[in-house]
Amino acid sequence: GFGEPTPLPQMESPAGAAGFAEATAALSAAETESLRNFARQRQTTLNTLVQAAWAAWLGRQSGRNDVVFGAAFSGRPAELTGVENIVGSFVTDLPVRVRLDGSKSVGNWLVELQAAQVQLSQHQFNSPMQIQEWSEVPWRLRLFESLVVFQNYTIADAAWRLGEARIEKFVAPIRTNFPVTLVVQPNAELAVTLIHDTRKFRTQAAAEALRELLHALQQIVLKPGQSIGELLAAMPAPKTVAAGPAKFRTASQNYIAP
Repeated sequence: GFGEPTPLPQMESPAGAAGFAEATAALSAAETESLRNFARQRQTTLNTLVQAAWAAWLGRQSGRNDVVFGAAFSGRPAELTGVENIVGSFVTDLPVRVRLDGSKSVGNWLVELQAAQVQLSQHQFNSPMQIQEWSEVPWRLRLFESLVVFQNYTIADAAWRLGEARIEKFVAPIRTNFPVTLVVQPNAELAVTLIHDTRKFRTQAAAEALRELLHALQQIVLKPGQSIGELLAAMPAPKTVAAGPAKFRTASQNYIAP
């Protein structure tokens, strides 16, 4: 029942050189702690809250009530014996499908999203290629145009040491071949970075998207009893109309595997 990726706004190529740019934003320590407390009370996770806010933003901007975006998974299911000793990168990106029923309360919606996350995590061994083969999305299109990366892992202090030497100020830029990648770092102050292809997404739009995302997160916490329709209505209207199916396909003739 899903035949094409959810379009992003501002897909028309702006003037400027090809490349990637980043926009960043963060919540205060108090606001972040409020998010954590809310997640514990609702028996959900910060990751699910972020995905709910991103789904709401995508729905508002695309004008659709059925959206799909990608989410990064570790690919190491805990129930697999000895998985912590297997060498290699297991990270995979799975499509997250979210339906935005305007009459449903945000609180009940979060319960459903959390349950869906648990089910989805059981398919970490499936590649996006396999999933697209099972889907109704044609090969000339991607499953999704935006990716959410929630960096909830920790790195032991030993990883930064080589004998008596210590690694400092290590920087590893994140790049993907998606037009938009949202990177979330759940530190004392929740930080979000939106990495975007400058040929397909305007830098000003990226900064605005982050502000709207954080505002949506705060509204979810402050008013869990509101309906999804009310949450969407409180978000800013789309700056431009998202590209429709025909136009979108014209821009994506050359398939690039995720």
